[in-house]
Amino acid sequence: MDLVDTELVDGVPACPEATNENNVRLYQRHGYTPMTPFEIYLPDGTPFSRMRRAV
Repeated sequence: MDLVDTELVDGVPACPEATNENNVRLYQRHGYTPMTPFEIYLPDGTPFSRMRRAV
């Protein structure tokens, strides 16, 4: 998370994708919130959740 904070270009939000609930909770602890639509499914059926943190 520190790398995201120090390497971001001004005005560009960070938008990670999580493939399990543990990572969703981790990102939320660091200030990320769910994006809409939150959960998207890959062609093989694997869900991933989109997160966003404002700059």
